[in-house]
Amino acid sequence: MHGTLIKLLKIAEEQKRTIFIVGGFVRDHLAGLEIRDVDLVVSEDAIQFAKRVAWRLRADYKLLDSAAQYSRVSLKTYCNKMLDLDFSLLRNNSIIADLKSRDFTINAMAVNLKDYLAGEGWESGIIDPCGGRDDLRAGLLRITGKRSLADDPIRLMRSARLLLRFGLTLDENSRQAVRKFARAIKSTSRIRVAIELFLLLAAVNAAEGMRILHAELSVLGEIFAPFAGMSEKKDKRGESLLEHGLRTCEQLEKILRGDTGFCPQILGKLHMHLSMELEEGRTRLCYLKLACIIHDIGKLDAPVPAGGRHDSFSHGLAGDTYVDGLSQRLNLSEKEHYHLTQLVRNHSRPFFLRDDQPASYFRFFQQFKNLAPELLLLKAASIAGRGGCNKKCAEILGEYFSGTYKDLPETVISAGEIMDYFNLPPTRFVGSLLEEAYSAQLSGRVRTKEEALSLISALVSNKTGYN
Repeated sequence: MHGTLIKLLKIAEEQKRTIFIVGGFVRDHLAGLEIRDVDLVVSEDAIQFAKRVAWRLRADYKLLDSAAQYSRVSLKTYCNKMLDLDFSLLRNNSIIADLKSRDFTINAMAVNLKDYLAGEGWESGIIDPCGGRDDLRAGLLRITGKRSLADDPIRLMRSARLLLRFGLTLDENSRQAVRKFARAIKSTSRIRVAIELFLLLAAVNAAEGMRILHAELSVLGEIFAPFAGMSEKKDKRGESLLEHGLRTCEQLEKILRGDTGFCPQILGKLHMHLSMELEEGRTRLCYLKLACIIHDIGKLDAPVPAGGRHDSFSHGLAGDTYVDGLSQRLNLSEKEHYHLTQLVRNHSRPFFLRDDQPASYFRFFQQFKNLAPELLLLKAASIAGRGGCNKKCAEILGEYFSGTYKDLPETVISAGEIMDYFNLPPTRFVGSLLEEAYSAQLSGRVRTKEEALSLISALVSNKTGYN
């Protein structure tokens, strides 16, 4: 990185530009954290300067915001690591004015690139008009001024990530300001809201971050109104749907950290599976955490039955409408929407796996394929969130990663075809019929759809054992 910055300074001097390193670079250095990216402000014509830097360094260039002259130059360092240089235009022709217009004091520090490269003691040249250095030492997160949140409401969400990452406390004036402007998040673009939310979900303690957004900042329900409904709707234990979702996410994080002793022999494989990206910068783990939080959202419109237990199949389906709404709010792609829908709709499916019905396992893995590990983890985390333990999920995951359920054939008949042919509603009974047909298919007793329908006809006529 140092060598890259030396080259950058040379280009700046040739182009007669003044460059400041700002924000996260200075903050993370003072906090003793690893620095991965560099934010820079350029005295003039930042877009053209960034393009020239990309050309000189043989790096990739991407324009992120033309109005702010905000662009990114991405390159590989000598250590073969990716480095992002983010360039933006100096605001108000003054570094002091620029810093005072930023979000939080700990992000409102800068150093002249030339001073930084001068060597040891560069910290004495840090420009800190808002007292960010003192706030960082004191463990405080404080807005830079009265206009901070009004100028850019996305800072409401960013505050949760900063509180979480640095273990800070929001000062009282800032807390009041955040609560006052919470509704302003509704006017923020869907893309920016999604970016901040997925950055939070990517944190190792995302559940705590989401809890901060809800309980401390009162922002979560403004991002998506049903979150507020989930916080009010109680289950038979007196726990809100939202709190159970957050606990489930928390337990998932404990499982993946190895804190619970759950399937330690396959933790590496789980991490590898969940680290795969569904969309650029968004891993499968992020969607699983979100599904953990909202998996019971379908219970919002359903009264608690007399027995105190919702029908797991129907409330999974009822969640579709809410997932549709959340996907629109976050501007998710069709691929993301489908993935999240499948997790929420089918989160109860692992509860129907039965040792006395081996076909239920084969059908489960044939249907869900590489989504199966997430559904099993969601089940295990949900049970742990209620104070229980499910070792069976660990055993099944071990079998999955050992290849036991690999290359299973497609079913000769689908659940939809069964419902249409026999005029049946979408219930667990249909799943049982499909599992019996699939078991017969795997054993060679059923080879065609017609043979499957013949078998199912006999089962439907004697359905007592399948309710």
